[in-house]
Amino acid sequence: MRKKKRRRRGSFGRSVLLLVALSLAVVILLVSISTCRRGKAAADALWDGGWYADDLGRIRGEKKLLSGMKAFRRQTGERPYLALLSGVEPGALKAFARDQYEALFAAGGHVLVVYDEWEDGTYYLAAQTDPASPLTGADLDTLLNCLEGAYADGRYDSYEAAFGAGFKAAAGQMSVRKGGAGTVILLSLAAVLALLGTVLLSILRRNARRARRAALEMEPEE
Repeated sequence: MRKKKRRRRGSFGRSVLLLVALSLAVVILLVSISTCRRGKAAADALWDGGWYADDLGRIRGEKKLLSGMKAFRRQTGERPYLALLSGVEPGALKAFARDQYEALFAAGGHVLVVYDEWEDGTYYLAAQTDPASPLTGADLDTLLNCLEGAYADGRYDSYEAAFGAGFKAAAGQMSVRKGGAGTVILLSLAAVLALLGTVLLSILRRNARRARRAALEMEPEE
């Protein structure tokens, strides 16, 4: 009577597969946590949670404006705030923006844009951030240029559409990418682990086939 030799599965293979599975789970968890943290605002004792203050009454519908501002925040991690007002002397606008920033925000992580409109239709823009902000002076210049360009673009027929488009355009040109490098690293690690898992599975399957052939060759004849 032919007796089949019972083949035990190696614990090493199972351990490796378990390690790969756990590593992938950790990577996915880290990516999820990183994404959630980017969307969570830090506590600020002064900030009221708003996105703009419109003393001029120009913003009629905020959807397009907020869409662009949120795109800017996702890219940079800095929360934009737009103040529309009138009557500030052009030469004093930068100092005014600095004072307004201190009055509106107790913590960093904000970028304030002041739009100052005069009765003759002329306007001036200024931007202010916290001294520790990752946004550079060149970034602020780019932001203001994008806002001015969108404001002058005839395709945008409202203040909210123009400023929303300006913030969105600036988001793609900032030197800061919030969490971008970390996410790329994590995703690359996930890809490497997935490739490693595929290779290990291929090796284990090949070894299993060899073991089955060896077992058959060792079976005693009747």
